[in-house]
Amino acid sequence: MNLSTLIGHGPYEWLIKLLVRLWSIKNLAIHTEVAPDDLHTLVLENDIGYAQGTSILEIAKYGIPVIIAPYSKLDDVFNKNFSTFGIFGFVEDRFELGDLFAFEGAPEFSLAESVQQISRNYLKYRLGTIESVKKYEATDIFGKITEDILSSSISVKRLLPIEIKPPIVKRVIRYVFDKFY
Repeated sequence: MNLSTLIGHGPYEWLIKLLVRLWSIKNLAIHTEVAPDDLHTLVLENDIGYAQGTSILEIAKYGIPVIIAPYSKLDDVFNKNFSTFGIFGFVEDRFELGDLFAFEGAPEFSLAESVQQISRNYLKYRLGTIESVKKYEATDIFGKITEDILSSSISVKRLLPIEIKPPIVKRVIRYVFDKFY
């Protein structure tokens, strides 16, 4: 039996743990408290990563192929047709960290399809991942960011608005606090 590792936590940690128990998932190890110095140990125990944002780079720097997970909603847990952006290093740059969603032209791959691609030619994806990480080295990124700031070339019109909606518990506490204090 292959063991999968889930690292991290968030407002729906309780739901994920409930679903794992309800669906009797035996091959999943959940780690919610991982010190940054210990992260590499857990990452290196796996052959394929599935992440979004800078977590992709945390996994990819070890030469592990990473499937790009787009930001999603809670109901995507139950969506059998939920798609990914493909494999890090093998898609357009603008989707490489999975930060965009519902964006016209975004590539769509099923999780199974991406795993099959990696499995067929693991060395190709391992080497491509290592090569792609180099584009995100601090010296390259710092220069690009500085150039964008100095030339004011960043267009915020093309970015999607991000709605920040805190968990219900925080909203109730805030409501009570505002109402009575």
